[in-house]
Amino acid sequence: MIFLCFSVKDRMPYVNDLYQYFQNFGLNVWYDRRNIYLGDDRFKTNIELGVNRNDLKYAIVIYSDNFVNGNICLDEYEILVKRCISNEIHLFPIFINEVPESINSKFSLLKKLVYKQLKSSSDYLAVTLHIVAKLCSDELNTLPVEYRSFENCILNYSNKDELLYKMLIMYTNIPSNSYAIRITSLYYIFCYITYNNCNNYMHYKTMNYIYNYTLIYGVIEEKRELQIMEDIIVYELYNHDF
Repeated sequence: MIFLCFSVKDRMPYVNDLYQYFQNFGLNVWYDRRNIYLGDDRFKTNIELGVNRNDLKYAIVIYSDNFVNGNICLDEYEILVKRCISNEIHLFPIFINEVPESINSKFSLLKKLVYKQLKSSSDYLAVTLHIVAKLCSDELNTLPVEYRSFENCILNYSNKDELLYKMLIMYTNIPSNSYAIRITSLYYIFCYITYNNCNNYMHYKTMNYIYNYTLIYGVIEEKRELQIMEDIIVYELYNHDF
């Protein structure tokens, strides 16, 4: 679960548009417009069922001049900082437009951590890809160390006569500058692995979105896509007893 912390004045268009990208990748996000209903106690619901929930592993703080003068978002932020410092959650700082040269000490953590900026509509995808890359990397860290990389999966593949193994080898032989072909190859490897079942909704949505986006718009300069897709393949391979 990812908690989305922001000032309500930044909802349109920034937060709402960013959330739509999260949906494209199948991310499980706590967003008040989705998780709070008419008549709910906004403070109680956001704090008790949102920012303090036990299964919360990640949080996004969207900082702007509006955030500094917010109300509930500041209460949420204090809790998130404490949980981040105690290593309960991973915090993703996002700045709307320019990062302020000086910032109140209360928010200094946001500049100490690796952050991203939202300056234009083209930034939404880049921000989302960074978040998805972190989630996929953390998934891999739950696997035995010898299976945490694409290369090790190939080396440790049990039956080298299988078609899937040959597909993996074919992928490694695709030139590194043939970006769209590499994405297509990874997508079809994923489809082959999960032909009977795909239990991870984020994997399913992410692989489909990156593949279809590349078909429509071509190569993306961000270059996080291959990293994400390879990590998903590794995780799916391990969990399908390769």
